[in-house]
Formats: sequence, C-alpha cells, structure tokens
Amino acid sequence: MPNILHITPHFGGGVGSVLRGLIDELGRIDGFEQEIVTFDFINEQSRKWAKERRHAVYSEISPLSLELHALVCAADIVHVHFWNHPLTYLFLDSFSGKKARVVIWAHCNGAYAPYLFPEAVLSFPQLFVTTSEYSAKTKTIASQPAQWQSAHLRNVTSRCDTGDFLKITPEEHSGVVVGYVGTVDYCKMHRNSLDMLAAVSSPDVRFVVCGGDCHESIQAEAQAKGWGDRFDFKGKVSDVPAVLAELDIFAYPLTKEHYGTGEQVLVEAMAAGLPQVVLDNGPESYIVKDGVTGIVAADPEAFSRAIERLAADPELRREMGENSRKCAAEQLTLAQMVAEWIGIYEELMTHPAKECVFECFPSGIINQEGSAVRLFLCSLVDKAVQDIFIEAFSFCPETPRRVV
Repeated sequence: MPNILHITPHFGGGVGSVLRGLIDELGRIDGFEQEIVTFDFINEQSRKWAKERRHAVYSEISPLSLELHALVCAADIVHVHFWNHPLTYLFLDSFSGKKARVVIWAHCNGAYAPYLFPEAVLSFPQLFVTTSEYSAKTKTIASQPAQWQSAHLRNVTSRCDTGDFLKITPEEHSGVVVGYVGTVDYCKMHRNSLDMLAAVSSPDVRFVVCGGDCHESIQAEAQAKGWGDRFDFKGKVSDVPAVLAELDIFAYPLTKEHYGTGEQVLVEAMAAGLPQVVLDNGPESYIVKDGVTGIVAADPEAFSRAIERLAADPELRREMGENSRKCAAEQLTLAQMVAEWIGIYEELMTHPAKECVFECFPSGIINQEGSAVRLFLCSLVDKAVQDIFIEAFSFCPETPRRVV
C-alpha cells in the first residue's frame, strides 16, 4: 500500500469532515501511511482528531519550504486538495520541475470566478479529480480533448460519515419548521434568500438559520424588513444532528455562482429524512432527486411555492423524507467514496512519478518568476478579465508587460 501525503490550504469546515472520514477509513487498511500538510490553520476539532489518531500533521508550513518539498518527493502519492487559494498556487508553482506522483482533488465546482480551473492546474497532476459531475460541463474541462479527459479526468463525489444523521429521531414541535444550515453569507447564499423564505405564505411556517459568518448582519436585515419574528438565527452550531431533528423541511437557497460541489449538509439532511428544496443550480441538481428526495425549483418564486407545497402536505414530506434517507444510506456513502479513492491510488501506482510542470504565464504576458501578480493572473483564467487587471496593475514595479 502507498504512503500518501495530503496537502490542503487549511483543514476545517465541510472539507475537513470529508478529509477526516477519508483518512480514518484509509487508516484502517493495513499498509496505508498518511501525513497531512496545511499551509494555513487546522481548526481545533481537526487538531484534536489528529492528536487522538496520532496522524502526522504539518500545519502552517510554507509552500516554499525545503521540508515540504522533501515530504512531497518522499511520498508515493501526493494528494492535493484544491480550491482557489493563493498558497496552493504558490506551492504548485514552486514545485514545478520536480518529480512526484500527484493527484489533485477539486473541492470547488470550477464554474465561476474566482473558483476556476486554470489549464496550468489541470495539466499539473497525473490525475485531476472533480467532486461533482457538474464540473465536467465547466468551460475549461469541457474544452479539453476527449483523450485528455479519458486519461487524466476522474470524479469522486465527496462524502462524509452520515451514521449519526441516519439515527436521527424527529423532535415533536408545533407548526412547520424550515431550516438552513451552512454558510450564512451572500457569497454562497442567494442574495434574495430572505425574500424567498418570507414569501412563503403558510402562516404556521417558521425558519431556522444556522451558520456564519455574516449571520448577524443578515439577521439585522430580516428585522429591518419586519420579518424578525419569523426567523431564528442561531449562528454557528456544534450539534447539527440536533438542529436537523427539529426541522420538517431543509431549504438551501444558494446563489447560482456559488463555489460548492458535494454540499455535505444536503447529504446530512437527506440522511436525517428531510425533504430538500433547492434552486436549479449545477451542484445541487446532481444531489437532490427532483420529485423523489426533494424539489429542484426553477427560480426564486418556484422555491417559495415548493416550500408551501411541502408545508401543506405532511404525506409528501414523509414520502420524500423516506426516499432521502434510503438514498443517503445506499448511494451517498463514505464507504463508496473511499473505495473509489483506493481505485484511483491503485491506478496512480501503476505509473511512475513524473515531472510536474506549472505553466501559468497568461498568453502574451511576461513577468518575474514566482511573482504574486503572475499567479493571480493565472487564476483568473479568462483573457479579457486578465487584461482588466493588467491595466489596473500598470503602476506596479512588477507590472506584467505585453510582448511587443
């Protein structure tokens, strides 16, 4: 079995729960050795978990450090957990030219800036793995030759352990409780989320909103609009199963341009036996089975009507809830994800380590080696957008210059 070096910008939150599950399950297999590198923080929950399981963790390590590069070269497989983080770009750039056996697992969907997949990132590893089949439709992946997609593109949907959620027993309560758990910030939530929920006319429906970091300002917005009595903003919660036990419907109104993929909280809501209402965005539509486990709404108005329909029909809620729990237990499992990763690791081990090349100069641009400007321009992907920033950076000593 190979030794695997996991590299991630930071370790916590939704991706952290996925990584903990993956690393735990691999650790139960004889021969697997794993180490973890984080460029930024490791949160307290993950730090405690690593200590209890005696995992080697290198936190707040520089992407440029010789220690890191030595760990990379010594590993059988380097598993890079990717989203658009500047320290990850710095690592890929600094390691360019060295040999390793690398797989990149993208924890963003790649559809909208700034969470895009530059050509330089796609070509860096032996295998590039998405976390949602939706990502195959994004511009940079869909434009790749069929030969590249067959040889280098894989998909493993991210999953965490839902055992505690499958055991949830609903708490008795009055009325119909509609809940949201996740990032309470308009960088991910639909900008009209409050309006969409408040437009639900059913008088016995109330809303619970859990998560941060902008919950206080959004709560103030609800109060300013006169909806304060319909919304209960709880901020960040540590016991998500307890929250889901109090709900009848899980509402998840995300902006179309959000960066998410596996959306673990949707799977947790399914495991808890809750029908889900989502907008017709790429990632959610690959998780929620419309009319079976929940409702995929075409637009904000349809979103409000879907909640009204479920609020008025306990039998439909029960049926979709049962379908959801069955789907989570049989199709959206941690064991399935781990088995798929073992298959990818085995595939990688049939190939030798290769020279990793990070060619990130935007077309027609020259700049100093390793500059922050050059890496930033690379991450933008789109030439028209790059040109806007090239003009904006024209005063900078490190200014990119158009080749004449």
